[in-house]
Amino acid sequence: MDVYAERMEVPDELKNIDFKGGYYAVITAIDHNGSFYEGTMTSRDEYLKAYGLEFDQIRWQLGHILTGCPLVKEIFGSGQMDYWMPIKEVRIG
Repeated sequence: MDVYAERMEVPDELKNIDFKGGYYAVITAIDHNGSFYEGTMTSRDEYLKAYGLEFDQIRWQLGHILTGCPLVKEIFGSGQMDYWMPIKEVRIG
């Protein structure tokens, strides 16, 4: 299976990556702000528990730092960080 559209010109050195997909909880926090991070993660944990979800430890967590936007830096005083955490339904038994 090819993930690229037929009309795209993809260099030969780019390989397809076998990536195990699924659901991710995505949270945005202020980059380099420990107290804000802790509060954000507490909120995340409460959300997961409320909806019967848990982390999926067999998949990678991902992150993305959003530092290129001057407006974000002006408002928050720093960049933002997106945290992508794999989740799954809690299975009992």
